[in-house]
Amino acid sequence: MVDVGSGEFTFDLTLQPSALITGTVTYKNPLPPHVREYIGIDNEIAGRGFGTAFGPDGSFAFHVGGTPFRPRLYGTAPTFIEELSVDGRAVKDGVVDVSEGASVHLTILASDEVGNVNGFAVSDDRPVPAVLVVLAPAAGSPNPTNYRGFQTEYDGSFDYVAVKAGDYLLFAVDPLDLEYTKPEAIRPYLQSATPVHIASHAVVEQRVPVAAAKQN
Repeated sequence: MVDVGSGEFTFDLTLQPSALITGTVTYKNPLPPHVREYIGIDNEIAGRGFGTAFGPDGSFAFHVGGTPFRPRLYGTAPTFIEELSVDGRAVKDGVVDVSEGASVHLTILASDEVGNVNGFAVSDDRPVPAVLVVLAPAAGSPNPTNYRGFQTEYDGSFDYVAVKAGDYLLFAVDPLDLEYTKPEAIRPYLQSATPVHIASHAVVEQRVPVAAAKQN
């Protein structure tokens, strides 16, 4: 029985069993000693997240509700999930969908092959503050976390850190509400975008012109 205000109401609550998630994380390259790394779980619907540390062998285990979630890595070293599989099946968009009471095993290959991209958004070679700079994977991706957006600072600068190494397209646009994680929303800007190659542990400096707003 639940007492609500001045009345009494009876609710029948059916508690759903949580899902058991186990897994292992291995690293493509050895990390420096004394690095502490964790796996985080972001709920795709509620937006909430939590995390847990790995065991010495890279293993982890926790319980979650039966809603889609996106695993991520965080800690004292910049790393990212390069490959993810659930019970041996590859996951391309980074989202794991688990029903109540299920038990699944994640296999994660992690990498520290990241770099930084910084520079200025410009118009007529003059820096432009408060515009959106978008960094999109050149080959496209179904995973929205592979798309990055940065609102330029007062001096027109932007600074992306810990970007996975690879080839990207970079552009700047005035509308700050551009849905840059959606390929169909940014498609009109990609033809004139600036190609950028990010090497592992390298820093790329780039000036990018501000494009006019375009319709899909």
